[in-house]
Amino acid sequence: MGVLYHSESILPYMDWLELFECLVTDLASSWDGMLALTGDLNVDLLRPNAPDAVRFLELLDAINLKQIVTKATRITRRSETLLDHIITNLPRQVTHTDVICGLMISDHDAPYACLNVRVNRFVP
Repeated sequence: MGVLYHSESILPYMDWLELFECLVTDLASSWDGMLALTGDLNVDLLRPNAPDAVRFLELLDAINLKQIVTKATRITRRSETLLDHIITNLPRQVTHTDVICGLMISDHDAPYACLNVRVNRFVP
């Protein structure tokens, strides 16, 4: 499980995407269990044809990762965007995903996922 954040004011998108690619490529190739990454990545996936979203989704697809949040995570009077993602290498083990309103805490809502994770029981 990992948490990520991207801010354009900290690092330009293409520079961040290059670092993100190195990170997730290494994780996906070296980790043999479920991989779950979440965070405010500031890539609006409600507009999947936008150049930033296309590059991001192509990268995930190339590494066999899937972003599973489908609802807007930031809603204002003028716009709805899906900026907060949950990314996994085992989407079939995700049984439910939704977004909790975070109006009192943040201007972003909180996505969550229920994961079907089987763990071998300890046998004494």
